[in-house]
Parts: sequence; structure tokens; C-alpha cells
Amino acid sequence: PRRYGNAILSRHPVLSRDWVALRPLEDSRSAGWARIDLDGQPLNVYVTHPNYQNDDAGRRMRTQQLADLQAVIARTAGDAPSVVAGDFNTVSAQPELAALEAGHDNAYDALHGRADPRPTLNPHYFPNDSRRIDHVYLQRGALQPLEARIVLDREGAPGVWPSDHFGVYVRFAFAPR
Repeated sequence: PRRYGNAILSRHPVLSRDWVALRPLEDSRSAGWARIDLDGQPLNVYVTHPNYQNDDAGRRMRTQQLADLQAVIARTAGDAPSVVAGDFNTVSAQPELAALEAGHDNAYDALHGRADPRPTLNPHYFPNDSRRIDHVYLQRGALQPLEARIVLDREGAPGVWPSDHFGVYVRFAFAPR
């Protein structure tokens, strides 16, 4: 069936992987998971792209989709720490993100604060929407953000952009045991 694409690219060995369709199924959203071997340390990486609508119906769908994502995390995480990333189609600290944010820290917010004005929506494509809706969450207590910044926010050639969204680069460390 038609699905919005999510990808996890890794130069490290992939130990396990899976994906799940998120409800409601007619919204064509999914979540992906890969457990990678990061220099001898297992790490879960999840990626998703929930509903885009900025109204009550969209918030209800995102709430359901992120609950489905939480179920995937509960089923697959095991003892390995988790990174959850994607285009969440909402800013941080919204009610639909509460369950995820209960156990994960938004890496960019942790280092720059939620009020940082840098958007991830490219104003070339979204001139009236300056939200930061692309996020990287790190499992609280297991992973520590070291650096977080907005990337791919410049034209390559005049009028040529890498995407309609800017990227979020995050560098992190495993927390001391």
C-alpha cells in the first residue's frame, strides 16, 4: 500500500530492523526501526513522519500514530538506548508528543531551549510557517546531546534547495553507566 517513505541510513552494521504502519491506516504513515552496532554498543534508531494537519483531527491522528510508535519502541528496544527522529509535523512540547517526551529529550531543545527561533521548514517553500517540526529525541538517562544544529539551510545553486525542510544534525554520547 501507499506509504510515506522513512529511511534509516547507517554505515554501521544493522543487527535488526522492522517497520510498522501507523493508524489510521488510510493516512499512509509508518515508523521504521533499526538496531545498529555502534562500535560494539547496540543502539535503536526509530524514524517516523506522523500526520501533517495542524487542526484537531491532525492532532488526534498524531496522538494515535505516536502511541503506535511508543508500542514499537516498547516491543523492540530491549536494553539498548533509543534515538527517535523525524518530521513530527508539530513543535516540541505539544500534547501529542507527551508520551515520547516523558522518556526522551529533544536534543536541540536541550542545548538551545524550546524558544530558539530557528525553523526546520524551509521559508522558500513555507514563507508563512517558521516552525521547527523536525526533531531528534534521545533516550533520557542513556544518551547525552553534545551538539545539535540546523543544517542544509542554504541554497546549493540559486533557487536550488536540498529539501523543503532543513536538516537537524545531532551528535551525542552514551551516558556513563
